[in-house]
Amino acid sequence: MLTTHRNDFHNKNIYIDFENEDISPMLSFRAIADKFDAPLQIMLEDKDDLKRNFILQNDFKLVRTCYSCEFSSSDLKIAPSDTKIMTTVKNREFSWNYYNHYKKMHQAINPLTASFEEFVEILPNEVYFDDEKNFAFIEDNEIAYVLCEETSAGDDFLLALCHALFCKYETIVFEADDVDPIAMRLKNKFVNGFVEKTETWIYK
Repeated sequence: MLTTHRNDFHNKNIYIDFENEDISPMLSFRAIADKFDAPLQIMLEDKDDLKRNFILQNDFKLVRTCYSCEFSSSDLKIAPSDTKIMTTVKNREFSWNYYNHYKKMHQAINPLTASFEEFVEILPNEVYFDDEKNFAFIEDNEIAYVLCEETSAGDDFLLALCHALFCKYETIVFEADDVDPIAMRLKNKFVNGFVEKTETWIYK
């Protein structure tokens, strides 16, 4: 059975899901979109070939691919930098800067509708940084959210961040959306490792 729901943080789209056995020419995505007066959004994994073929035939568009990554230090392409990493707890400046970046990255797909105060609640408390422009919210071995300069200083920070985490953990994990150039810069510093893909498809 096809199911629908909204995401409180991104409530402009209607999220849908269905099983392979629900695939039918009688399934009308136009009727669902018209009922809610909103675009439809579905998330697919690599294995979802039947669903992917079906929604392609029904005018869904692929708008984002998210890579769920797990890497060890041997997967790093480049030797770590000498940038000094410091740690602190989340504050308004780091949170506000990342909130604005997050809004920008999601605007064209499913705009962020959560307030700043609501958004801060989901951010981990620990922050690794070297200045106010290069920082990451960290939860154990996960790089939950990262922001850095579009310069060599930003690349040095990303490498130093990974090195600091590898000093504490055998592996690090993070998600990288292909629409977020900073997250993809982080992903592209690694080879091999474990990577799973989740696709976001939109129907308007």
